[in-house]
Amino acid sequence: MTRLLLNIRNLQDVVIGIENGFDILDITVDDRQGLQGLERIFHALGGKAQLSLTIGIPFFDFHTNYLALPRIDFLRVKTEKIEKELDWSKLKQFARKQKTILLIDTDKTTPADWYLLLQQAANARLYGVMLENYCRNSERLTRQYMVAEIGKFVEEARRLELAAGLGGTLEPPDIPRILPYHADIIGFSVMRMARLDKDDLKKNMQLVRLLIPVDREMAIDKVEVDMGTDRILVSDFKLFLHIGAYDYEHKKKQRVCFNVAVDVARISINPENMSHIFSYDLILDGIRSLVVFGHIDLIETLAEQIAAFILSYPRVRRVMVRVEKLDLEPRAVGIEIVRTKTTGHSYL
Repeated sequence: MTRLLLNIRNLQDVVIGIENGFDILDITVDDRQGLQGLERIFHALGGKAQLSLTIGIPFFDFHTNYLALPRIDFLRVKTEKIEKELDWSKLKQFARKQKTILLIDTDKTTPADWYLLLQQAANARLYGVMLENYCRNSERLTRQYMVAEIGKFVEEARRLELAAGLGGTLEPPDIPRILPYHADIIGFSVMRMARLDKDDLKKNMQLVRLLIPVDREMAIDKVEVDMGTDRILVSDFKLFLHIGAYDYEHKKKQRVCFNVAVDVARISINPENMSHIFSYDLILDGIRSLVVFGHIDLIETLAEQIAAFILSYPRVRRVMVRVEKLDLEPRAVGIEIVRTKTTGHSYL
């Protein structure tokens, strides 16, 4: 189950987090004075959510700060600049006494750095890793990196038996795009969400909770009432790909055009927010994720893979996929397939 984390600033934010059903409330502590205010946070939580503490390695000392730890569920540890060596000996000390999550700053690292840090985190027996950024003007994680790259990070963390978390200036529309990768934690910040829409902060919090169901079975039940279907369209989506069975097609990329029509179960007669719709971003992300694995011999294979990917979403009932090569005479050559869901619900 994906847990929902909210980085808070004060006692008022504790109330906001609890009222909107966040699973983990996280508070950043940059100095010892901040630790002294934890007692009021513990009291306000009343066991209604887990508590995590985001800290920097330099100031936190287990010998002086250990008394608070039994009531803290997670320690989230900020990384320094990647060129500086992390104090892995201290991180191992943390991991022996507390569930420790290493925060990887996406503003200062590359995917190549992520995989090195994942391996080191596994060697240090940390509980997990989480992509984050700390700068006020940081771009959204899904703008910094392709969703497929983010998904690979989650998969590699899982292979190494690490919990995987995603944060980094996320917005509600990002949730359907990253949720299929089953990250263990998805994180938001009260401060950043207030900057997006201060007047509708509560509404945005409720939307985030709706988009990350507490129980996947409940989410499936939600689409069982027959309200008909809507058709989601992606037209003339063009990419340069290595595709084709001929020798000359292995030597250079060619233009490929995708057209997709997806029939999805309608769950509201009056769509008002992201929880009521099937985002076209899911289709675009699916295509991008399937074409990154190298040369593809047959467009028929690619079309079938795209259709299978899209049909794996519970709300999808039917999909049409058309894939065309644009650099061959006549104007275009390709294939169009139609596939219909015949089995029960499935997840990616």
